Amino acid sequence: MSKIHINLTMLKALIAIVEEGGFSRGADRIGVSQSAVSHAIRGLELAIGAPLIERQRGNMELTAMGQKVAEEARGVLQAIERLRKLGQNRNVCGTVRVGVVASIASRITPAALRDLRRNFPDIRLDIWDGTDQEVHEWVRNGLIDIGIAGICDGLNAEHFMEDKLLLLVPHDHVLAGHETVFLAELQDARFVVSATGCGPQIDAMLEEAGVAIDVVVRVREKETLFSMVRSHVGLAMVPELALPAIVEGCVVRPLDPPFSRKLFLMHGDASLNSSARAVADAFRRASCSFAFCSPDEAIRDDARIEEKTA
Repeated sequence: MSKIHINLTMLKALIAIVEEGGFSRGADRIGVSQSAVSHAIRGLELAIGAPLIERQRGNMELTAMGQKVAEEARGVLQAIERLRKLGQNRNVCGTVRVGVVASIASRITPAALRDLRRNFPDIRLDIWDGTDQEVHEWVRNGLIDIGIAGICDGLNAEHFMEDKLLLLVPHDHVLAGHETVFLAELQDARFVVSATGCGPQIDAMLEEAGVAIDVVVRVREKETLFSMVRSHVGLAMVPELALPAIVEGCVVRPLDPPFSRKLFLMHGDASLNSSARAVADAFRRASCSFAFCSPDEAIRDDARIEEKTA
């Protein structure tokens, strides 16, 4: 039996050269010399008692034993990383109250929740969904820790993401046959507009573009807006995040020039505690990756998540 003990340097060297495809790049990845990597692999082979890598004409391949050892090495390194996070995350726990607008609640939040459940399982989320104005007021009055909405006046805030506005028209409308709809084509068109949500932002953007529309009705609920468009009451501009995969009886068309709704991540305190920072980071990652899922894919875990509708 070999007297050479397996250490983490050996395992890291093996995984690095396998994933980087060579000794030189593997050495660069873990910040050591190529000779140090070669020495580590040789020590690992002696400890295992079998060759792990075959070198032929400048190429390298794992032997059958090497493949088995690499699989086990990954498991060991992942387990050590989980142990390390236990220490780092010992104070990342408790309840974080997050206020979001409806589009974020249905599309971004599920991905953020999966992220938190995987990396910070001791955090409990209290999700409040509301309008831009409501989320802003909840943050301003200290009712929630973090808010994501289109209004951030007077608060600690950062740009969170852009939510593209798309045109929703009945399937048999003349504009349904256009691949793209120019803003000028909307002059004096009849529109159904959100009375809460992004309605005020759409009004301001159209006014700045010099396009006048005929607002025939303002509604609060998204499903009511879809029904109005389907029934030819008027057209609608809808944030991309708020649109389901299919709106029965309607089609979606991009606008030229494109319009986007700005969303902000905001909080009342000058600095967030460690748990709130972890939650904010999870939402940032979800927005950057566009790791959206449909509402029915949201995590169903009542022990971790409470939803509160104002």
